[in-house]
Amino acid sequence: MKDDTTDFVRQGAIIALSMVLIQQSGHLCPRSKEFREYASAKIADGRADSCTKFGCIIAQGIIDACGRNACLALHSNGHPLKKAVVGVFLFLQHWHWFPFTYFVSLAFRPTCIVCLTDKLEMPEYTMLSKAPASHYATPQSVQQTKKETKSAASKVAVLSTTQKQADLKKKKAAGAGGSAPSSPTTGGQVSGLAEAAAEKSGGDKADDSEKKDEPAEEVLSNPARVSFPQLKVIEHGHDKRFTPVRRQTMMGVCMLRDQSPDEPVKVVSVDLSKRHDDVPMPEPFEWP
Repeated sequence: MKDDTTDFVRQGAIIALSMVLIQQSGHLCPRSKEFREYASAKIADGRADSCTKFGCIIAQGIIDACGRNACLALHSNGHPLKKAVVGVFLFLQHWHWFPFTYFVSLAFRPTCIVCLTDKLEMPEYTMLSKAPASHYATPQSVQQTKKETKSAASKVAVLSTTQKQADLKKKKAAGAGGSAPSSPTTGGQVSGLAEAAAEKSGGDKADDSEKKDEPAEEVLSNPARVSFPQLKVIEHGHDKRFTPVRRQTMMGVCMLRDQSPDEPVKVVSVDLSKRHDDVPMPEPFEWP
């Protein structure tokens, strides 16, 4: 439907796809990577109609919401979240008034597990994710991928005028009866292309070896980013001292029971010095 002949049908299909593919990794769902590239290409395409382009902009904001650390959630353990339901309902009326799009933020829920003790302290605690890290890794930004590809291609780029000058030198040398001297530009181009090809092949081999050597499990530290699809592979029995009060793995805050309450607890330290200062308030002014 994203290629339908009607513009508002394409817009709705693109926004719906972003809601479905949010927090889906390219390893488990290759379509999510294709959709990110499609939306980015449509936004940059000057020939795309405004309705489709607007849908792609909204879709890109939804699929990358909260730094890819949140998901759309309308219910929690079978109970509807009224605030989230109202937010999505108003968001779907954005065709009538564009500011309604902001209401979708009411439906976003952070996807993380924060484990606390009975004193509301965050101890050093580990969980086990029984899946390779690449299966639920944070999706890479399309813009970052384009930037890396562009920087790699710019290393071997040669101007057409420089190439013509090198060809003229070759013809003159061949007409004089001598052997054509090796042009430093041509040699640099060939060596640059060879280096790029070697780097690419070496990078592919390195990626393949990393995939083969990737552990089948991953140890997560408290607090941890955990997506909704990843919840089914999370186990809490890895830590011997703390056990969760509820056996069912849930998203959000997880209360822990200390098996050794007499021993000191190692609390996760939070460095507040790295926090950025807030934007200063504007100076007083008079409106004419």
